[in-house]
Amino acid sequence: MKKTDIGRTARRLVSLALAAVFCVLPLASCKKGDAGSDDDDKVYTAGDIAMSTENFTISRAEVSYIFYQNYNEFVNNNSETVNMYNIDTNSSLKTQEYHDGITWFRYFADATVDYMKFVLVFCEAARADGLTLDSDDKEAINKAVSSYGEYAERYGYTVEGLFEKTFNADVNEQVLREYLEKDALAHKYYYDLLSSYEYSDSEMEAFVEENPYRFKSIDYIYYTFDEDNDEGAKESAAQLAAINDAEQFKAYIENYAENEHPGDEVFSIDKYTVKYAARNEYSDFSKWAFDGAHAGETYTVTNDVDGTYSVYLLVSEPSIQEYRTRDFRFIKEYVSGHPSYQKTLEYVNGLLDTWKEGEATEDSFAALADTYNKAADNELGGGLYMNASKSDTTLPEELKQWLFEDGRAAGDTTVVKGDAYYMAVYYIGEDEVQWKLLAKQGLNEKHYQEDYEKLSEKYAVTTDDAVINSLDA
Repeated sequence: MKKTDIGRTARRLVSLALAAVFCVLPLASCKKGDAGSDDDDKVYTAGDIAMSTENFTISRAEVSYIFYQNYNEFVNNNSETVNMYNIDTNSSLKTQEYHDGITWFRYFADATVDYMKFVLVFCEAARADGLTLDSDDKEAINKAVSSYGEYAERYGYTVEGLFEKTFNADVNEQVLREYLEKDALAHKYYYDLLSSYEYSDSEMEAFVEENPYRFKSIDYIYYTFDEDNDEGAKESAAQLAAINDAEQFKAYIENYAENEHPGDEVFSIDKYTVKYAARNEYSDFSKWAFDGAHAGETYTVTNDVDGTYSVYLLVSEPSIQEYRTRDFRFIKEYVSGHPSYQKTLEYVNGLLDTWKEGEATEDSFAALADTYNKAADNELGGGLYMNASKSDTTLPEELKQWLFEDGRAAGDTTVVKGDAYYMAVYYIGEDEVQWKLLAKQGLNEKHYQEDYEKLSEKYAVTTDDAVINSLDA
């Protein structure tokens, strides 16, 4: 296994352990369920075995850790929209419907079962290959476990109280350590497996030919006219749809916005300019664009119920993404930790200024990122982000434009704004060609699934559903 892969395994452990801790305080417990099984009156204990293979087991307490790790992370990541998912964090998940008669408990329990199977199967495979944890892995486990004591002290809990608040079960430091050792071993084998896959250019080109929509993208401009705001919306849409030149199309939109809605926020045509868009099977425009449309043609989507007219201009026809992706490091600071956006910006600029006053190297930037980034944002360590693409929807547009500007050089830095954060960025350089990266990812998925199915058949997993159903959730 490569040294970088070992480091990734260790850093992932810290992220895994800390993710739930970061969302302890805002979350309310959903502990309202029965302690016994749904199937009978038997009372299950922390040590009861929920899943096992020949040489490894996962206890009820470990199941609870994984279950609530998934649950807490889901609620934390969707904190602004959790009500849209109809989850009451103060009530039992066993009484709340997710979809079509399936409860939220079943949703998270099924995800937990799938993940436990992955851990056990890969632990068996690792054992068979003689793969063991090294000092880096063990140090990461120690750090992850000890972090709970640090957070307990910070928030005024006992360690036991923090575990109870976070996981709602008989989870303690020993349980956590035993589980993290298995998780680390499984992921060590997983990363080793992925790094063993190699493909020739001809194999990647063949995969592209078989899956063209995974690799092609389009550029387009669009604008939506609304009858609620403009009685002449239909006529305006027809006028825009008659324009086939991109610059004239933009000019019409800008002029319309200025004349019809002068009191609105500052208008930016960039908001309506989309580059490197993949095919979307739920969009009539996208299917039209990918199924033979030509650059310069327009397409109008009419919504009679809402009284809206969306006009699209296809700027470039579907094409393979030939550019090279970009690697960078970042320090992310969330606005929630500061009085305002401006104060957050000043803080991030201050961190960058401090870095510039020191050695101002990539290593010193990485060290700063390890110090200030949240564990969940720092999986690769040092704020490293690899293979950023022009179509990466997880990155701010401002950042992507900066990364791909002509003349960008290694060592360049900037500060950009995200939805609820600011990022200090250090540019490393170019990486894999985008289409080759996508081809490798697709081939990896294919070969991984094949290998995982073989390993799952080789290492049988036994599951006790009653133990899993007995979770107090």
